[in-house]
Amino acid sequence: MLDVLTQIKNAEDIADEIETDAQLKTKKLIKLTGEKADIEMQNAVKKAKSIEEDIIKSKEAEGRKEAEIILKSAEEECKKIKEIQDDKIEKAVSLVIERIVNGYGNS
Repeated sequence: MLDVLTQIKNAEDIADEIETDAQLKTKKLIKLTGEKADIEMQNAVKKAKSIEEDIIKSKEAEGRKEAEIILKSAEEECKKIKEIQDDKIEKAVSLVIERIVNGYGNS
């Protein structure tokens, strides 16, 4: 009978050790999982920031290209306007000179 009680006691002790070991492993696993989750979260944030920076750089480059096109177009328009003005000024000067010359010549 004593032998049976000893076996039961040994079995209970082994069960307690297994339970304690399982609890420790569970705690370690939970901690490790939390740490991995934190690392994954940090990596996801880094990746999102990198994507954001790439998008911003891309859109800035597109904006610069569009601005250059608009600027070139505006410069061309300004040149055309200036040419028209220069041409009109030359015609006006020629007209005034012609009137002066013709006006004095007819007097």
